[in-house]
Amino acid sequence: MQTLSKFADARYSVRPLNGTIGARIENIDLGQPLGEDERELFRRLLWQHKVLILPGQTGVGPSQPLDFARSFGDPETAPHSVHPFVPGHPGVVVLRSNGVPIGTSAQPVDDSPPVPWDSWHTDGSTRGVDDFRWTSVLQAVDVPECGRDTLFADMEAAFSGLSQTLQDFLSGLTCVHSTSAAYLRAFGSVKSRSEKPTVTHPVVMRDAETGRGTLYVNRMYTTAIDGMRPDESEHLLEFLFLQTHRPEYQLRVSWEPGTIVVWDNVKTQHYLVQDFVYPRVMHRVMANARGLPS
Repeated sequence: MQTLSKFADARYSVRPLNGTIGARIENIDLGQPLGEDERELFRRLLWQHKVLILPGQTGVGPSQPLDFARSFGDPETAPHSVHPFVPGHPGVVVLRSNGVPIGTSAQPVDDSPPVPWDSWHTDGSTRGVDDFRWTSVLQAVDVPECGRDTLFADMEAAFSGLSQTLQDFLSGLTCVHSTSAAYLRAFGSVKSRSEKPTVTHPVVMRDAETGRGTLYVNRMYTTAIDGMRPDESEHLLEFLFLQTHRPEYQLRVSWEPGTIVVWDNVKTQHYLVQDFVYPRVMHRVMANARGLPS
């Protein structure tokens, strides 16, 4: 089957989903063991497309997604501050919205309107200065027939879309990422959450192979740009945050039972569409690529 993917493979159908982000991969069963050549292929596919969608994995999990995540680095096994692990599978976090039991996702939780909260973000930016190369592997366990889509934004394309003057200016800056700030925005308080130190990252991350820049700021966790007055930082960050809203940079994923989506947390941001009256249950693994080549 003809494919536009740079890293074609006869075993799989790889269909790019738009000009810069996303690819759908057919003819794969993660219930079968992966060889090292296949793992390298998926690393290269993720490097090119930034988001990979693997449909039809209904007989897979939770041990297989955990093993698949090892293709992209070391799975995180430290307990999450909010979400539990799947029993017997450290590293596989259960993301259960609205606190509802599995099997009830077809029913609305309530009739209240969705919360108008802009929560574009990237996972892992507050973990540590040297631990930012996170890949997320997310599997749909219990999802409604419609709704609860996830949007992704290509932050490498977003950076390329800025003027050269602004690219040059941003490339010399660093910014602060804070978990406490996210809790404050979401819950109005951080008292019930453990305080964590802030982390500083470059505003622009560079791909080790191509040198291309990626805009590494997000509304949920980035609080300030170093060396700027608060009003300057606030206005510049607001402009940069809004780049995720441009349709040219976006990919929308609609979930089906078993679907697995893999994404690069450096080069993308994501957003859960907030039709919150419909719950969903997902399994997530986070893998850090610090042990893999850049």
